[in-house]
Order: sequence, then structure tokens, then C-alpha cells
Amino acid sequence: MLHVFSTVASLLAAGAVAGQRPVVFHPNEQTRHPSVVVDQDGVVHLAYLAQEKGKQVQDVFHAVSSDGGDTWSTAVEVSKTPGQSSDPAIGGHGKNLAIVWVDTTAVAGRPDIWAAISTDTGAAWTTAADVSNTPGVSSEPAVAVAPDGTIHVVWTDATAGADNPDIWHTQSGDHGKSWKAAEDISKTPGVSSHPAVACGFKGEVYVAWSDTTNGTDNRDIWFVRSLDGGNTWDKPFDASNTPGLSSTPDVAVGGDGSVCIAWIDSSVGATHPDVFVASSHDRGAKFGKAVNASKPPGISSQPAIVAAGGVLAAVWLDTSKDAKAPDIWIAQSTNGGRTFSAAADLSNTPGVSGLPRVAIVAHSVVVAWEEEEQGAYHIKLARAPLAQARLERDSEARKMRLALPAP
Repeated sequence: MLHVFSTVASLLAAGAVAGQRPVVFHPNEQTRHPSVVVDQDGVVHLAYLAQEKGKQVQDVFHAVSSDGGDTWSTAVEVSKTPGQSSDPAIGGHGKNLAIVWVDTTAVAGRPDIWAAISTDTGAAWTTAADVSNTPGVSSEPAVAVAPDGTIHVVWTDATAGADNPDIWHTQSGDHGKSWKAAEDISKTPGVSSHPAVACGFKGEVYVAWSDTTNGTDNRDIWFVRSLDGGNTWDKPFDASNTPGLSSTPDVAVGGDGSVCIAWIDSSVGATHPDVFVASSHDRGAKFGKAVNASKPPGISSQPAIVAAGGVLAAVWLDTSKDAKAPDIWIAQSTNGGRTFSAAADLSNTPGVSGLPRVAIVAHSVVVAWEEEEQGAYHIKLARAPLAQARLERDSEARKMRLALPAP
């Protein structure tokens, strides 16, 4: 079993944000592809890939921190399959957690999306199960858990043809005991990829992805919603609609019910794409004008976004300081994404950073990423102070949560 490196002093805000170095996970092991979520008690959950010494394949592991990331539990393997695991993602609500990943166990050369579920905030996990089970190649999974405990999984699937992959969805309303038959929810003529999913407070399911329907030279971010918990889906539409190339979206739901999408966009310049954010205040029926949230001189990529307590935090990979060793940068908004704070270098490490993931706990933004140093990959984690949210937003969020049924 892998053990997590723990230290209190080193997990204060890192790099240019506060001048201290981040936590390093498993300094003696190869670890990659982190994903983070915070549960109802403020416990931080981390899912990631690790290849233990003597093993031929990578597996998916889970670790928790009850003190905002200062110390971490011993990591537990949740995949335990004979196949190769990759691309893990974690989602949660209340005590319910779900980890999904790509796995080659079912059919060699045709990976599916597998999942493990916990109903006790990670104390125990179900046996891993194939939840996509389509005839095509499944990849790029994302997962979200609704307030009623329903698990929603989306992924890119080549069942319709390798040259025309779509975004597919499945769900479980009984904590993973059974799964709805997988369904194509994009059905666009273009190439769909990089899906992201989030759940609203009233059973809404929001999915965004990158799509070439408008042309490979005008790739945009497309969006589809379900207002009845994934039973039926509205018609997908172009949510970004910018003159530049748009890619790799992430989606989050704020405490006031607003839906926010972050993506990479080249509208300001093909040689230095930035992070754009657009928000919807009508449950995803339409989105406002996109805002440039990054604005550094370098190349921005791989965005992730989270919303809580009236704050919207975006993180991304950026080459502004060093094109050969990009860092993880951060910007925050306290007005629903209309404006963002000046971008800051969060990681400020000598290695090549990548794949940032973000969560909000207490008064901090917690960010995990993978870093390559001298041919070895390790997960690192740091946190930044949470921007001061407006009091009326906090009050509205509390009212909405109190009106919700218990998960």
C-alpha cells in the first residue's frame, strides 16, 4: 500500500502566492493525474494514479485530508483491476463519493469507463465495475454526484465511429448497484471531446465539451443540460461561439445556482491562448459574454474551475515564466465571473507542471497537479487564500442549501 508524504508547514500557499513550496506526494513512487473534491465535512478527497514498485500497470488510489491538506491518510487502492487504469476523476456530495477511470480490463484494445462508489465518505469502496460497456472506445471520463446521491458519469465514446466520437452519459440512483444504459447526449456531426459535468441543486445535470461541428478551424465549447436528473436532455448548443479556437472546458455550479464554464480560447491571439469564463443565471438556458480570466503573456491551457461561498476560482497551466517549465496559475472572482483578480503563479516549481485540479475548503483554494522532474512524475498540492466573497452571496447560498432535501 502506498503512503502519502505529510507535512504541516509545507502545505501553506505556495510559490508566488505565499513563497513556500507545495506538498509532494509519494516522492519515491510515480504518481500522476490528480482529481480533488471536498465533502460535506470539509474533508479533501484526492484520487490519482500510482504505479507501485514491482507492478506492471498503474492503479487508481484514494487519500483524504481532514485538515485542509496539511496531513493525509494512507492511500487506498480503489481500482484493483487486472487491466491498465488511467484518467481518474472524483466527484462527491454529502457522504457519497464516486471515482471513475479508463480501464482496459473488459476487452483488450477497447477500454471502458469503470467506477468505484463510497457511501461513507471514502471509508469503504464498492468493487470496481464497468459502467460504460459500449462497443466503442471510451475515454476522458468525468463524474458528478447530485444532492440526492445520483451519480452522473460522462465520457468521450467512439461507438459512432473513430472519426466522429460523441459524449455519452450514464447514471446510477442506487449508489452504483445498477447503471442506466449508456446514452449518446451530444450527437453532433463534429468531433466531441474533453467532457465536463456538474450538478445543480434541483436535479439539473450540466455537461460541456469541445466540438468541431462549426469546423476544425473554429472549434467551440458545446453544452447540454438535463433539468430532470438525466432522464431527458435538451438540444445541445454552442456555448462559447468565439472567433478563436476553444477547447478543454470545465464546468461548475455556484452557490446561487449559476452555471460557469471555463475553457481555453485563442480569440486574443493564436500564439497565446487564454482562459475564458462564461456564466449562466438561468439554469444553463443561455450564457453571457465570455470573460478573459487569465491574461498572462504566456500560453494558458488545461483549465479547471470551482465555485463555493460566492467565489469562483480558476486554475490553469501557464508558460508565462518559463516556456519549458510551465507553472500552475490561479485567478478568482467574487462577482459571478464578471471580473477576475490578477493572475498569480501558484506552483512556481522548477519542473514541468500539468493537469491542475481545484477545490475549495474553508478559507482556502486547494490545487493538485502532476509534475515531471528529471523523467519522474509526482503529484504536488498547494493552497491559496480564498478571495473575500460578498456577504449577500454567502447568505443566498446558505438559504438554498437549507431548502434542499438531505442527501
